[in-house]
Amino acid sequence: MWVMDEFGSSVVHTAWKGYFGYADGPSLKRCLTKAVILKQWNKDHFGDIFKQMKRLQSELAVFQAHPHVLSNM
Repeated sequence: MWVMDEFGSSVVHTAWKGYFGYADGPSLKRCLTKAVILKQWNKDHFGDIFKQMKRLQSELAVFQAHPHVLSNM
């Protein structure tokens, strides 16, 4: 999803900018910090995709159970 979003690549680039410039190289602590930042951005920007998917699957099940509803639209 991130690569298809117009802001996704810039957010990822900004989050990782300078990451490999440390003298001791990447550390687990810095990696986890970046992951937390990106995870929060993802949730804020896209929402809870699992809830969205569950809701859409429920709607699809209703339409599949009652195909005549679609023909009246």
